[in-house]
Amino acid sequence: MKIKIQYVFFFFVLVLSACDSGTKTDIAKKTPEKQPVVTHPKAEGKKLQSVPMNIVKDLWSNCDMVDFIYYDLPVSMSMDNKKGIQYAVRFIAGETPTLNPNCQSIGQISYQIKGEEKLVAEIYFGDGCSYFVFVDTKGKQLYANEMTNDAISFFNQAINSVKKKKK
Repeated sequence: MKIKIQYVFFFFVLVLSACDSGTKTDIAKKTPEKQPVVTHPKAEGKKLQSVPMNIVKDLWSNCDMVDFIYYDLPVSMSMDNKKGIQYAVRFIAGETPTLNPNCQSIGQISYQIKGEEKLVAEIYFGDGCSYFVFVDTKGKQLYANEMTNDAISFFNQAINSVKKKKK
C-alpha cells in the first residue's frame, strides 16, 4: 500500500511540474507570475486541541475539493478526485503540536464540501515546522495537528519540483 501511495504522490508531482496551461485540472493549475504580497501568519507558541474526529470523518466521506494555496510559490493545486482528497485528509496526524512562534505559514489548505469551505488550515512547514493550524473564517486559530510523514513528503516534493522548474 505504501508503494502505491508513493506512486500516486509521484504522479501528482509529475502532473504539477508538467502543467503549463492556465486552466484548472484535477490536480494542479498555474497561477499568474505576479503574486500579491502577503503577510504570513506566525504561530503563537501555545498548544491547541486536535481537530475533532467527527470533522475528519465528515471530510473523509463527503469532501469533494481540496485546494492548496502557497504564499511564495507561483502555483496552487486543487484535487477533486476521491482518492486524492482522501490522501490529503490523511495528512492530518492525530498528535497536536506546540506552536512555534518562529514558524511561518507557507500557505493554506482548504477542504470543501459542495462548494462550501468546511475546514481551512495554515500550513506551517520547513525549518523544523511541520503542522497545520486550522482557522475560522476570520483567521482565529481553532485546532492544530502535526503533519503525517506522507504530508511532509508531499510538501517537500511539491516545493522542490516548483523550485527546480523555476531554475
